[in-house]
Amino acid sequence: MATKTLKLATGVCLVIQRDAIQTAILLASIDQVSGGRFVFGVGGGWNQDEIESHGTVFSEPASRRWTSRSRR
Repeated sequence: MATKTLKLATGVCLVIQRDAIQTAILLASIDQVSGGRFVFGVGGGWNQDEIESHGTVFSEPASRRWTSRSRR
């Protein structure tokens, strides 16, 4: 018998360090396979060197969520 209450979850993913389209496709697939029981943890990061090494401009936390540049 399969469980109907167990959820599948991640730790916090620093989404500004990942390609947005690939991440969305992956997450949609996992959510579909899990029957809508997938919980995704999202974070914006705090380490300036790490963030800038992924091509994102480091800024104040509230604006950092939306300043990820497109990957070339």
